[in-house]
Amino acid sequence: MEIKEICPCVNLNCPNHGKCENCTSRHLKRGYLNYCGFQTILPALQEAIEASPESTSAQKLADLVEKTQAAYARHMDKHGLTREGNDALLKKMADFSDY
Repeated sequence: MEIKEICPCVNLNCPNHGKCENCTSRHLKRGYLNYCGFQTILPALQEAIEASPESTSAQKLADLVEKTQAAYARHMDKHGLTREGNDALLKKMADFSDY
């Protein structure tokens, strides 16, 4: 199985879809995480927000998370993807990277 077959990114039109090195490099050069990176740190972000929800930092993080998830939701709708299907791909990707 190739990574391109299990790439969980919801932006299917991206020229780097399934090309992890190119994708990660491009996103980091632009100053933000790619889909996989964001999904990896999302639980920590949510935990930080819940720890002090009234703080300015938590509010900024919550806004960032909300905007990012909304953008991903638009891509999912555009390509007819489901949350369940995407979660399965994220799990496959994690299992694949364990090797």
